Amino acid sequence: MSARLCALALAASTAPAVATGAAVPVKFDDVMQTLDAANGGELIVDATPALGDGNATTVNVTQVHLALTTVPEAITVSWACDAPTMIRWGTDAQLKNPPVPPFSSETYTMVSVPVETDSFVNYTSPVLNHATIAGLSPRETYFYQIVPVPDPQKNSTAPVAAPSGIFKFTTPPAIGDTAPMIFDVVGDLGQTNYSVDTMAHIIADAENATEFLLHVGDMSYADCLNPRWDSYFELIEPLASRLPWMVTAGNHEIEPNNLTGHIMDPYKARYQMPQFAPTVDTTEYFQNLSYHGLDCTPDQFVGSYDYGNSFYSFRAGMVHFIVLNPYTHTENASNQFDWLNAELSTRVDKSVTPWTMAMWHNPWYNSNPAHQNEYPTTTMRASMEQLMVDAGVAVIFNGHVHAYERTYPVAFNQTNSSAPTYIVIGDGGNREGHAPDYPADKPDWSAFRNASDYGHGRMRILNTSHAVWEWHTNQADEWIVSDSAIITNPHAGPAPAPAPSCNATDLVKNHTGPPALCAYESNRTHHHTVGYGFDMETSFARKAFADLGIDYDKVFFGDSCINQTDADILLQMSLQIAAFQAVTAVGPSYASLCCPIANALVDITYNLTELGTPIYSFGTLIQDLLAKNYSDAKSVLSSTEWCNHSAVACADDANTIGQGC
Repeated sequence: MSARLCALALAASTAPAVATGAAVPVKFDDVMQTLDAANGGELIVDATPALGDGNATTVNVTQVHLALTTVPEAITVSWACDAPTMIRWGTDAQLKNPPVPPFSSETYTMVSVPVETDSFVNYTSPVLNHATIAGLSPRETYFYQIVPVPDPQKNSTAPVAAPSGIFKFTTPPAIGDTAPMIFDVVGDLGQTNYSVDTMAHIIADAENATEFLLHVGDMSYADCLNPRWDSYFELIEPLASRLPWMVTAGNHEIEPNNLTGHIMDPYKARYQMPQFAPTVDTTEYFQNLSYHGLDCTPDQFVGSYDYGNSFYSFRAGMVHFIVLNPYTHTENASNQFDWLNAELSTRVDKSVTPWTMAMWHNPWYNSNPAHQNEYPTTTMRASMEQLMVDAGVAVIFNGHVHAYERTYPVAFNQTNSSAPTYIVIGDGGNREGHAPDYPADKPDWSAFRNASDYGHGRMRILNTSHAVWEWHTNQADEWIVSDSAIITNPHAGPAPAPAPSCNATDLVKNHTGPPALCAYESNRTHHHTVGYGFDMETSFARKAFADLGIDYDKVFFGDSCINQTDADILLQMSLQIAAFQAVTAVGPSYASLCCPIANALVDITYNLTELGTPIYSFGTLIQDLLAKNYSDAKSVLSSTEWCNHSAVACADDANTIGQGC
């Protein structure tokens, strides 16, 4: 099998048994990944190295992935290749810019005891290369290819790299850019059928405006079987080669090196995150054969690995991101604590990046039975929670628990509108499966939880004060929004002043709409409706319309509407109310936009299939605006911000809302 079709493995004499089952080919972005059919099992492994055209001296470029840097004008490209290589790049596939050589080309060697084995295994990685392409423009698309370095000596015995395919990426927004921005979040991913499903759904997001990905730890689940890092990067290459992939360390990255006692060597070598300072690792942690490899990825562990990829920050658009590591010291006066304190107090500039968000692996707020009261978590929370609250951190992403949970804004176990919202998203699909079911009792701070589905999250930063969070589950070929919420920035500043609006009620009363509003083909599927999490009843809908002076029956039960399902009616109702509320809530600068947009929404809400993106984003807004009666609705729906949001949501559909903007 080629390296594209299969994972690499240790020789059979050193590898633990892998249950293969029947090989099932699964379509993934034009790449066939051979998977184990049983229980969403692991990739089938193969010890064949990646070669080029059959010549023993030709080697392929593999494991291509991207990362953001400290500025949006540069992107770091990483890849594996045992021959000298460099990057050709440009604004089109001609790749006319000067080539970029790697700034680092190194291997690492490990001796470790893989999980559920009882012997030490030696491993040396391929040559891992990192290069930074600089001089880029924000939010521009670039093409790149990894090619061999010309050999002036024409040494026929030296390995030669076969050129990679041509990849492309789009740079993130400029720091401080107030245009809306979208990024995805995933956790505890692994290498199973479920992992592939999750990545396929993220790819769908990447094709629909997502700009980068956050991974909240536990990536490959190599668990000291180091060739699984190679297979992991092969697996994610179709996505990671086009979407910058920002990571934080989980317990499955601990993986001690028994040559040195240091930890996380694969994580250090394979990723190149924006670094505040060079890596310092003084850990001395050695495995004991009697533990059968279970000491490779301990939950209850704190080492001494600072800086480098361990903890760092980066900025994109309106957001300053903080990335932390629970598995190195976090107590007061630790290097990580001092760095975080300085970062939040002196380097976060709310006038440039009004949002602050953070990610690390262990959740501070978790109502699942799994991973309760682990000392890396409790120690970190005791020293750092006050810093997060004081700095106005808006959202904190975690993993570790293989489930999904979203909190209300909470601090010190009390809901507080000025506190962070915590999102546990450890449901990527790894081989360990789901966490236990949640207990019946739910803490007051817990808003939504699920321990039965796999998926990922999507965050839309709308403006300086509001964002929309969605949890997308893998229940169908198309993503399903199984939870959503409006996130309010704790330190957003005052909302724009309200002003007179156009008369939306009269507009709606007099609007008959095209026949298509009701007489559309009823080919909707269940997930389009359940995705919003709506729990409004028809009586609530009628009351909402009555409050606006609108005849509900006239709008929804005309002659051509008789055959619509209750679910479709409720969905249309919620979207129409969103339009009505929007145009009555905002000010004069909106007057030139509100009526056209309201008309467009009333006319096009029937079309759920072609307008999936704006429909979903509208649904999350109206869900919170009506069900929770947000007092800050005026800020959410102010003219410039709403128009920008709609334009992004409809970027690929110029005939609808985006046209009005």
